[in-house]
Amino acid sequence: MPVIRPPPLTFRSHPPVPVAGVRRTGQFGLPAGSCGPRVVVGPSSPCTITVDFDPTTVGNQSGSVTVTYQRDLSRSSSLSGV
Repeated sequence: MPVIRPPPLTFRSHPPVPVAGVRRTGQFGLPAGSCGPRVVVGPSSPCTITVDFDPTTVGNQSGSVTVTYQRDLSRSSSLSGV
């Protein structure tokens, strides 16, 4: 079965903040991208996260992507696939 790549997620911030990390849960991968530690995200400099869906089991799958930035603050997005 081929890897499915849904539309990317875009993270913006005002005021600009440095990204501390990006993590995922579930059967979703995070290929190399523009969003990662030490990237500074602002209103005109978004951070784009590409997620791959490559399930190893049959059925509905769920997960999330979380971007952590300064002072341990974070933003999450839920993911799902079949």
